[in-house]
Amino acid sequence: MSLGYTPAKFTDAWKEAFDQYHRLFPNQYLGLALYPGLPIGNDGRPDQRQKEATRVSVIAAGMRYKEQFDLQEDGMKGGATRPTDAAYNLVRDHCGDIVTAFQDAVTMSPADPGSLTRALDWISAAGVDFWEVFTPDVTNPSLHPILATASTKLPANKSCAPARRAPAQRRPR
Repeated sequence: MSLGYTPAKFTDAWKEAFDQYHRLFPNQYLGLALYPGLPIGNDGRPDQRQKEATRVSVIAAGMRYKEQFDLQEDGMKGGATRPTDAAYNLVRDHCGDIVTAFQDAVTMSPADPGSLTRALDWISAAGVDFWEVFTPDVTNPSLHPILATASTKLPANKSCAPARRAPAQRRPR
């Protein structure tokens, strides 16, 4: 707030970043890992409602480059019930429209570990294109059966309209 940020300035900064990445790397994906937006109102005062509104505005700015936009939420912990948070829903809702992904965070969050199996079930149920797995999970032999089962469910977007594919010169993630 002391720097004069507003939701519009925040979104404009992201637009500029997306424009520059697109100009410099026209054949690569523009990845956005979701995080709550700016909790500052247009009047420059705190406004918690803007967290969600600015996040949606930043996604809209990235969607100007739909062919190369990649939307991801990090931190899937595998709780007992399906995630209902806004970020999970934003990623899920873009399934089939752009490249979408989740990152598991079960073993990286030992204080709140959840279940890797459930995290991967929620990831698969969302219909995303891919999931990011931490190296310690991949190299842990005790998790190999879980990862092998999860790999049969992905790409999970089989139930979605196919995502637009990148031009041939792009490498898959």
